[in-house]
Amino acid sequence: MPLNQPMLYTLNEVLQGRLFRVPPYQRGYSWTKKQRRDLFEDLRSLKKLKRDEHFMATLVLLDKRKRETDGGTDHFQIYDVVDGQQRLTTLVILLKSIEKMLRESHAKNLRKDNQTKEAEKIAAILVKEKNLILLQTNRDARNTLDAYLQYGEVGGLENATTLSQLREAGGDPGQLDEGYGLTPQEKSEWDELRTRIAKYEIDHPKKP
Repeated sequence: MPLNQPMLYTLNEVLQGRLFRVPPYQRGYSWTKKQRRDLFEDLRSLKKLKRDEHFMATLVLLDKRKRETDGGTDHFQIYDVVDGQQRLTTLVILLKSIEKMLRESHAKNLRKDNQTKEAEKIAAILVKEKNLILLQTNRDARNTLDAYLQYGEVGGLENATTLSQLREAGGDPGQLDEGYGLTPQEKSEWDELRTRIAKYEIDHPKKP
C-alpha cells in the first residue's frame, strides 16, 4: 500500500514493507518523559474506553524512490521522515520493549506459547535480514537506537557520537573524536560539536 495519499493507516500498515530514515537536516530525538508519558496515557485510555483505534497525529514521509532487499525475495521501500519522527521513534522503541517483555515472560514461564511467536513477529518488523533496521535516526541517536533494536541494549561508549550519548555511557566528552563512530558526514561537523562540548563544560562545571 503506497503512502502517497493523505489517508488513515494503522501502525502495522505503515511499518510493513518499509524502511524509515530520519534525514540529517532533522533535529535529533528530543522527547522527554512528559511527551512519552502523554503518549502512553493516550494508549492506556484505549483500554478504559474499550476502543481499539486512536489517532496518532500526522506522519509526513518522503518517498526516496529507493528500495532495499534483505537478501531474499523481500524488498523494502525507503522513506525519509519529514514530520512525526518523535512519535514514530517512540512507538518503535515501545515495540522493542514489548518484544523484550514477551521474551522475558516466556523465559520465566519456561514454556513455549504465543508470547514467543508474537515477540518474533515484532522482531521481524524491527530488524530485517542482513540487519536492515526499520527506523534509522540521524546522528544524534543513530547508534543508540540501532543497538537497542538489534540487541535490546543501548550502545556503549565506543559507539557514542554525541555528548549526551557519551554521558549516558559514562564517558568523558573530551574523548569524543573521529575514532568514536563518526561517519564522513559527521566529521564535517566536528568543529561545531567540539565548540558545543566546550560550552557545555563551562555552563555545567563538575562539582568538586
